[in-house]
Amino acid sequence: MCGFLRGHLVSPPAETINGAWGQWSTWSTCSTSCRSGTSQRTRQCDSPPPSNGGSGCSGNSVEPITCNANVPCPDPADTLGTEFLLLFQENHIIHSPGLPLKVFITNPNTEAVTVTIDTPAATGLTYYHSVTFSIPPSSSTVKLLSNELRMTGSTKSKKGIRVSSTKDVTVAGMNKEYLSTDSFVVIPTDHLGTKHFGICAFPTGRGCQIGITTKLDNTHVNITLPPSPNIVSGRKRRATTYDGITKSPGDVISVSLGPYESVQIQSGDDLSGARIDSDNPVAVFSGNVQVQIGLGTAQDHAVDQILPTETWGKKFVTVPIPERTIYKPGDMFKIIGSQSNTTVDVIHMADVRRYTIPNEGDVLQIITGAGLDSVCSYIETDKPVLVTQIVQSQIGTNEPSDPSLIIVPSVEQWLPMYSFTLPDMDNGTAYTNFVMIAVEKSQKNNILLDGATLPSGLDWCDIPTTEYTGTSLRVPAGYHQMRNIYLNKPFALLLYGVGNSSESFGYPAGMRLTDLTTCTPFTQTAEGDNKDNDCDGLVDEEICGDSIGSNRIEHIDKYISHIYIY
Repeated sequence: MCGFLRGHLVSPPAETINGAWGQWSTWSTCSTSCRSGTSQRTRQCDSPPPSNGGSGCSGNSVEPITCNANVPCPDPADTLGTEFLLLFQENHIIHSPGLPLKVFITNPNTEAVTVTIDTPAATGLTYYHSVTFSIPPSSSTVKLLSNELRMTGSTKSKKGIRVSSTKDVTVAGMNKEYLSTDSFVVIPTDHLGTKHFGICAFPTGRGCQIGITTKLDNTHVNITLPPSPNIVSGRKRRATTYDGITKSPGDVISVSLGPYESVQIQSGDDLSGARIDSDNPVAVFSGNVQVQIGLGTAQDHAVDQILPTETWGKKFVTVPIPERTIYKPGDMFKIIGSQSNTTVDVIHMADVRRYTIPNEGDVLQIITGAGLDSVCSYIETDKPVLVTQIVQSQIGTNEPSDPSLIIVPSVEQWLPMYSFTLPDMDNGTAYTNFVMIAVEKSQKNNILLDGATLPSGLDWCDIPTTEYTGTSLRVPAGYHQMRNIYLNKPFALLLYGVGNSSESFGYPAGMRLTDLTTCTPFTQTAEGDNKDNDCDGLVDEEICGDSIGSNRIEHIDKYISHIYIY
């Protein structure tokens, strides 16, 4: 109805409209893939929107809920596990019939574990082995195996060894003979891979070798030999043979393996960079039967289990081999590229040197610290690489040491806590044991060994222009634990020992084994899910953010079974 005011038509007042909520949106992706995250849905006050002075909608426009609360996070990808697969490669025997093989099992748990070591493929053979035993909490044991299980020559056999446990443990192997010893950490079977590259010291001494075993049937393996034999000038070449056939550089050796079968390829050529491809995950070991390295004349066995390429990193901190300060031979490294045109920068004291690895599988060999004392180095690459530290031969009896291969874990694969075992007197060999530590400078006073801070007066070797430093110290034989009081601040830990009979061993105490080839970006961090959620090359470090004070470990038993979160 209209009215008139002084001759004008007048409209009635506009209707007041109160707002009402529209439909809820769908739930957002959970902020974590495990261990309780948050999801939310939203709605708008637009059905209808308020107008003409109408009231808005009451209530919240955002509704959060807890999600994935009952979804357990995956076990961290690292060297702790419940099943392992290993083999022992040929070693030089001076006093027949030789010494037994050794397997070290370390139990970091607060409960006892039951462990079985067996050789499933060797049933009915003289070297068949099966034993089950218990390991008390926070302790370790050493088991002896027949040296008939040691591989010999270029041949296929049934010498794969399985270690299984009721709870997570770490496993290391020691291949010891008189004047010829080395050790290696063993990778759990759930973190084995399908692409590897061989490594050995050069000159190759009594021969370079690659050993492979698997737990799966119908496993097909192709070993592509390096394109160049890399022999010492003036020496007669000892070619690679398999199945009675002489192989040329660049040839492919194809092998089919059943469960726990094994194969070993030997050569006088340098097999560093030999590519190993398989259609099932395999355990790959590589090194030398016995070798002399550098200026010294002493020889030793050399071996390590090789990391699959997806676990290779781009940042490495190296620590010098301990107590080699008389003759100062320096530290030798072999770096294998996983991709063509890999740039390698090495920071050594104030010196920065750049190298290029031209092709996939090519090897860069460098020596750092020659003529100097206690010099750490930093290596950074633009593409993933494998870095191996090679201990050089003893030069004089007043400075014992001998060849060994030591895989150097990348910064991306460091851990905040390690449990490990160091050997005692062994068949007349008394070992002097060391730990080699690489860590951020700000964290060196936060490292604990068996619950105590590190001794004062250690010789730390800071690396200029970086945040890293390193040191080494003697540690007695037996079970030990080393950790950072802050779980989001990992560090590297290598084990090294030298015997009174001129033999050495060395290997990493442990490492992450995360696949670094992929990352899974989230709009919010996914804490503790063992993934690189923000694509920064680091795994789960975001759980503690920038503040670490509230994450100091007060009750270590909460984490002793490797449920560390950083």
